[in-house]
Amino acid sequence: MNCHTPGTWVLKKIGIKKGMKTVRLGTRGSKLALAQSHIVKEKLRIAYPDLEFLIIPISTKGDLDLTSPLSEIGGKNVFIKELEWALLENRIDIAVHSLKDITSSLMPELKLSAFLQAEAVNDVLLTKKKLDSLDELPLGSRIATGSMRRRALLKKIRPDLQTLDIRGNVLTRIEKLENETFDGLILSEAGLLRLGLQNLISYRFDPFTFCPAPGQGVIALETRVEDFFIEGLCDSINDKNQAIKSKTELSFLERVHFDCSAPLGLYAYLEGKEHIKLFGFLASEKMDRYIEETLCFPIEERLDAAKVLSELFLNWRKST
Repeated sequence: MNCHTPGTWVLKKIGIKKGMKTVRLGTRGSKLALAQSHIVKEKLRIAYPDLEFLIIPISTKGDLDLTSPLSEIGGKNVFIKELEWALLENRIDIAVHSLKDITSSLMPELKLSAFLQAEAVNDVLLTKKKLDSLDELPLGSRIATGSMRRRALLKKIRPDLQTLDIRGNVLTRIEKLENETFDGLILSEAGLLRLGLQNLISYRFDPFTFCPAPGQGVIALETRVEDFFIEGLCDSINDKNQAIKSKTELSFLERVHFDCSAPLGLYAYLEGKEHIKLFGFLASEKMDRYIEETLCFPIEERLDAAKVLSELFLNWRKST
């Protein structure tokens, strides 16, 4: 069985659209988003050598406004809406997303058709000097992050640290670290790996103590609901285990309806072949209280796990 077998099977079962030779991948225009799209393009190119895959950069509101806090301009969804409209208007065939940018229900005409396994899910710290331990950060160090979750987690483990808001793509943030007055910068390790910048990492946070964002490190592919041919292409590169974990996290998000202003972390992972664990973190609005919970359920009951955790967190939030 060669590497083209999944693609050949899908093409025979669904059939190539008459005259279709090019599949259009829509993406944000940042270097990281483009790098992620090239990962997707290469996987599809290997599976379907007879098709051409074209990457189409699309500017989003989140990319154009680099000064306003995300919570003021519509949350993380400002990074995906233009891509969704491009799908609906048939200007692209597949939208390539960072899954952690998807924080609410999709448009009913669209669906997520594939999830690529995350190279890493954890956060990392970049500093001007290498660290062997987080304890080496001087008291009162200034750490830049645009994430409420990361601010709350830092306050939990090092309440002496100061946090500063920062916007912009990964390279812009790294440049600011070199040129401005803050001492450290928190980013996702997966993004640095995709850009070949892992050598800049000073410290890796443990995801079991510094809970990642839902969907962190995962590339998700969005398609039109009734475009079965494109859905089949995406399904052939879908990672089934990642899909189980990601769909469980999305089920949780659909129940709680939290936006990016909520200091929320969620990490779904498989334990063996039969169980899924959900590790969740939520801080109060003032970040003076927090809840952490870990649930273990049989994989076939994963949506029940999402329901139980969501109810725990919603009840806790009402009581704070």
